[in-house]
Amino acid sequence: KSTIWPPGNSNRKNTETYFSPMFAAVFYVSPEIQPDSTVPAIILTHGNFSSVVLQSPLPIFVYFWAEWCHRCTTVSPVVNQLAAQYGDRVKICTVNIDEQPGLAAEYGVRAIPTVVVLRDGQVAGQVVGPTNRSDLENTLDLVMP
Repeated sequence: KSTIWPPGNSNRKNTETYFSPMFAAVFYVSPEIQPDSTVPAIILTHGNFSSVVLQSPLPIFVYFWAEWCHRCTTVSPVVNQLAAQYGDRVKICTVNIDEQPGLAAEYGVRAIPTVVVLRDGQVAGQVVGPTNRSDLENTLDLVMP
């Protein structure tokens, strides 16, 4: 699990401090835990995209992120929770935009974090920027059978 401590929590051992002007808040983030390791998801590349996404009978939840994106650290734990909640009804996937810029461009990702939900290979929903669990659940509900 991702470990983000809010200001005031006394357990700040082995953390890095980030200030988020967008939220006017300080986040304490464990440097050992990266966004890609917090999400039990399929890592998408150009090589596996067709077989994982386009040929899937299940809806696809694609989380676009980058290691340097501090706002992504707030969404990653939520994506992890959704993966546990939706289990085998939805494929949860991630795309590191630095490693796969072509996939990000193909889906028009201009800001991160971005979540794109696909059904039958077509975009059925999108959420851009930091978001909460209920917004992501509502987006997933659009594609659930």
